[in-house]
Amino acid sequence: MTSIATESKMTPRALRTSVALVTRVASLFVLLLLLSGGIFALQYITPGGAIGALTGGRPVSADVLAQLRSTYRLDDPLVVQYFSWLGRALQGDLGVSYVQNVSVGKLIIERGTISLQLALFAFAIAMLIALPLAMAAAVKRGRWVDRVASSTAILAISAPSFAVALLLLYIFGLTLNVLPVYGPGEGFPGRLEHLLLPAIALAVGQIGLVVKITRSALIDALSQDYVTFARSRGVGRTRILFSYGMRNSATAIATAAGMTLSTLIVGTVLVEQIFALPGLGKLLVDSVTVGDVPVVQGISVVLAAGVISLNFLADVVGALLDPRIDMSKAV
Repeated sequence: MTSIATESKMTPRALRTSVALVTRVASLFVLLLLLSGGIFALQYITPGGAIGALTGGRPVSADVLAQLRSTYRLDDPLVVQYFSWLGRALQGDLGVSYVQNVSVGKLIIERGTISLQLALFAFAIAMLIALPLAMAAAVKRGRWVDRVASSTAILAISAPSFAVALLLLYIFGLTLNVLPVYGPGEGFPGRLEHLLLPAIALAVGQIGLVVKITRSALIDALSQDYVTFARSRGVGRTRILFSYGMRNSATAIATAAGMTLSTLIVGTVLVEQIFALPGLGKLLVDSVTVGDVPVVQGISVVLAAGVISLNFLADVVGALLDPRIDMSKAV
């Protein structure tokens, strides 16, 4: 009887949470649908349209033109073309590259591996530097450590990743010649060595963001009455910092981490160009240059879906880490 009563008490909140999750997922799907529609329309606003991209702007005979329009179903209404493309995309078929005549999905997987490795490497660097810096600033609030950390965060946020990349390339690649500045490298050690500078360039701005968010959350958590009471009972500083401060700041940290990772994934475009890394960013720029519309569409949709999913997961994880948060309101 007790278990039944407990379940009945939990049911309303669980129901609200389930409804909220379904509603949020549905809204994200609608958002992705709208984004994908805009992305699909790219081929109709590019110079020459799909035919221009297929022919490279060269004059072709009427027979070839008719064959192209038939093969790619360009005579169908725009709505029919879009839903046909969307149906194939949902099954993992993003089309075939106009230029390379290779599956777009295969290109994204091959190139996306490097981009994902770069983003995760930059994420690890950002979090490993930002979290200790934010903790030191919050514990030493108002002192020189806090002022240095806050000034560093502001400076880091203000520094564009491409400018940092060029500076690192000049110092460590050209002047000191201690780190490679070109290509992805071979093997695990070589890959780490080649990705170090681009990862640092990407991480710098995110370090500032994470420091500011985490510092503010920690200061708020450490100023609560229960922390003052814990100090009066002789609880150690380390335990207060981690058991009370970090634990109650977990939601803000999870949010910052989700924002950081999604920003890093999208931000690889310029950095990959600077360091000649054959990732998604370089593939996207090259495809835009030659008018390879299916590749541009595929990469754009994958990146949009990735950013939306990461932000959603960050909200869910933040709600799970803090039991005080009603997940039905968090998502």
